[in-house]
Amino acid sequence: MGATLENFEQLFDSTILARARGYFNAGRVSSIDHNEPLLHATVDGTNLYDVDIRVKGDVIASVACTCPYEKSPYCKHVGAVLYAIREEEKNASQKSPDAEQTKLPRTTYNRVLSYLEKQQDESGKGKQGDLIRKKNANGKVLTLGETHKIITASIKDFDRRKHPSPFANDDAMQGVYEVTDRAAKMHDAIQAVAVVLVAAELTVDFFTTHDDSAGIAGDAFEALLLLLKELNEEIAATKDEAACLEVFTSINKSFVKEVFDGWYLESNFLEACLPLTVCQPVRAQFELLLDVLIHEELLTRPYLAGSSFLRLWYLSMRLNGDPKAEKFANDHIDDQYFLDIVVQKAFFAHDYTKVKQLIKKQLAELVRGRHFFYSSDLSSDIFPHGWWTYLEAISEFEEDVGALLDIYQAYVVEGNDSEYIERIKQLSGDDWPTRRGAIVAAFVDATRPSEAFEALLRKETLVYEAMAYCVRFPSRTPDLCQVFASKYPLKAKQLLVQLIDEKSLYTTGRVEYRAICSIIQRYKNMFGAEEASVIVDGLLSKYRQRRAMKEELELMRDSWE
Repeated sequence: MGATLENFEQLFDSTILARARGYFNAGRVSSIDHNEPLLHATVDGTNLYDVDIRVKGDVIASVACTCPYEKSPYCKHVGAVLYAIREEEKNASQKSPDAEQTKLPRTTYNRVLSYLEKQQDESGKGKQGDLIRKKNANGKVLTLGETHKIITASIKDFDRRKHPSPFANDDAMQGVYEVTDRAAKMHDAIQAVAVVLVAAELTVDFFTTHDDSAGIAGDAFEALLLLLKELNEEIAATKDEAACLEVFTSINKSFVKEVFDGWYLESNFLEACLPLTVCQPVRAQFELLLDVLIHEELLTRPYLAGSSFLRLWYLSMRLNGDPKAEKFANDHIDDQYFLDIVVQKAFFAHDYTKVKQLIKKQLAELVRGRHFFYSSDLSSDIFPHGWWTYLEAISEFEEDVGALLDIYQAYVVEGNDSEYIERIKQLSGDDWPTRRGAIVAAFVDATRPSEAFEALLRKETLVYEAMAYCVRFPSRTPDLCQVFASKYPLKAKQLLVQLIDEKSLYTTGRVEYRAICSIIQRYKNMFGAEEASVIVDGLLSKYRQRRAMKEELELMRDSWE
């Protein structure tokens, strides 16, 4: 007899099985689709992978996964799904018909925790991707004079054209890319830094005199900054304090205080200098310079509150293992960057009270005249509702049904997310009419249509509310009038005819005529072809001069026969 759902572990390598268990515990398995004998689920791994498991009775007949694992069909994704299936069946068998409330699923909690663990793991791995620096002991040394000539020659050739396009700036930047490539191969890192600084200054000069709307010169500048950071890492690794200080001083002299394409160049150069701060003399000067820049920014651009420089200060402290880094982050939680750091730390420490306090404070501060629901800094598949996602995860963990219902209601009302209507209905049970009434009340004074509210009106067949909604927003009548048409046909007819008359009065294009025909078609489907023909005849009589309208109306009516 083959392996069953009860003893599937025997099919797996022990290492793969441990990883599968980790995936299952992290909540990476989506809900399982049961289409007996086939079971299907999606697993969130490096990518999203589809897993199919075919069973005969309780025996596993076959498995398949879209991941690239080739050693065996029994990969960690298949194992994670099998764990999820077994857990699901176990919970189903233990469910008592007299149970008042099933445990809340921790789907959001597991997803957030898994994401934060992945972020923490990746932050410890250091630099990712291809490096620009490819040192060559036999590489020819590039002098500063040669650097200047190579870059300016390409720019001069570009400028000789009568009408150079910003989308052809790649010709002008060829000299910068050549210098970058040659500097990356130079054996002497300090000399290479000097070359990069000259190239950066010439590229900035290009910004001041040329249109770079295509961003080509910007790309060249970013490549220079990346190489500068790699060179600084190499120099810092020598622990030569004199060399580190020499390089930092030369970079400091190259600072430019203009803004180009949204870059504040001082911040970019300082970020490239972070590796050098492992040397104490550099760190002291680094923090002194940041202190000056933060105060300057507070005076000239208070809305930024020195944020970019504060973040660099914090990163320098973290790089050097400064124990005050945690307090520094706590002292600056008005900046969402530091708030996220503090919240993550509290979440990992299971200090959910602190997490809730911080996020509720953040949400309260986002209310400025109107409720600002989403936080752009956390927009992702993991945090679809911004900072609210943390509150949702904690409410799941604490099995706080009331809090979770309040959050779901906010998603519907504030976030216009219809997905959560059904969740509220299922979770609230007998209290659903009260919850539904609260959602309806929240939309009474809405100044614009809401897809979520319309979904609720349809799902619950809210006759009076749907009719009042269409009176407020006549353009939504064709989509919603079926909710109340059977009980109030005269009102539905009146609203549809008013909408047709209004659109016909100001419409002169064939596309718009087809839209009118679509409304008439809906009228016909509800009240019959005879009454709809009366509307068509009225339009043909009133707008005889509109040939395109006549063609569209007659074409539609011919289709009824």
